[in-house]
Amino acid sequence: MTEDLAINRDEWDLPSNLRESFSMPENIIYLNGNSLGPMQFRVKQRLQEVVDIEWGEDLITSWNKHGWIDLPDRVGEKIAPIIGASSGQVVCCDSISINLFKLLASAIQLRPNRTKGCGYKYLNGGPGAPSFLYVNRRLHGQFIQPLQGWMGHEKPFQFEQEFVPSAGIRQFVSGTPQILSLAALDSALEVFQNLHISSLQKKASALSEHFLELILKEPDLDEFQLISPTDLLKRGAQLSFSHPSAYAISRAWIEEGVIADFRAPNILRVGFSPMILSFTDIALAVKKLIAVIQSRSFLEEKFQEKQNVT
Repeated sequence: MTEDLAINRDEWDLPSNLRESFSMPENIIYLNGNSLGPMQFRVKQRLQEVVDIEWGEDLITSWNKHGWIDLPDRVGEKIAPIIGASSGQVVCCDSISINLFKLLASAIQLRPNRTKGCGYKYLNGGPGAPSFLYVNRRLHGQFIQPLQGWMGHEKPFQFEQEFVPSAGIRQFVSGTPQILSLAALDSALEVFQNLHISSLQKKASALSEHFLELILKEPDLDEFQLISPTDLLKRGAQLSFSHPSAYAISRAWIEEGVIADFRAPNILRVGFSPMILSFTDIALAVKKLIAVIQSRSFLEEKFQEKQNVT
């Protein structure tokens, strides 16, 4: 695909102002939104409000005054339409690992009809953003999840001796909600309100196909072996390639202004965030990858030492 054609493809991009809502550094092509989504300007402003006003001035009254107590439910309600769930079936709390335990332990009591996901990747909720979980309404009240905490109690401030689980999805909230993280995710989700998920999926798929097309036709990139499924429906918005020097290449690529992902032992993982990436970005990223390989810059000593987070 020529660069001109790549530019023409951008004409059917998502709303033109969508990318501008993200606080992206100049001259960086971000192919790692599948690990950590980028920050929106509105999220930065929202966190400032929470810190300066809600926490800084209103203190503990914010649990009522600013509705902190309901954040797990409100965020869940925003996530529900994104994953195709109905109202009252999604709540946002805790981490993926903790929620996975809750769901698996609950599944012993009844048939599977539930799922979970994280808030810090394509939902752009920020590092350490809480995860979410979904349980079909038909199953509510048929089980008690194992990590019983006061925020999952039907009347948490009555301090009764017996635990009475909340009547709905709320029983999955165990401890005190992570207000700063939830506020960030709550704000980040606003961008989805006027978008069709199918449009995001189509663009992400097209971006990945464009990247793969450029990789496969370049002789200098022959050593990259695709290990992701070729079927778009089975691989999501990312591609993974094996290469003997994947780690060093990922580091050298970052120095060229392209941030991707490495996974042990030898995987270069590339994510395609449809809200921030253009087809021109993809073409330029591949050009920079070719330059890294042709120049052999990835062989430099500074790229060989593994960092704490890879």
